[in-house]
Amino acid sequence: MAKKSKKFLQEAVPESHEGMFTNWCKMHGFGSVTAECIAAARSMAKKQGDTTLMRRANFAATANRKGGFRKK
Repeated sequence: MAKKSKKFLQEAVPESHEGMFTNWCKMHGFGSVTAECIAAARSMAKKQGDTTLMRRANFAATANRKGGFRKK
């Protein structure tokens, strides 16, 4: 099995997509990416069938579990 990079979260998001989920949270009345924002995004994505929003919410949840998303 290949060795996992220590910066695998940073490598998973292209620079052009950085901050998109944070912007979504702010547009919908959340100060930043919080557990409540992630739950709301997942709920909305499920109702609307928005797979992009669901992927972003799931990634944010994973990043929060792994200690947060840090810049390179």
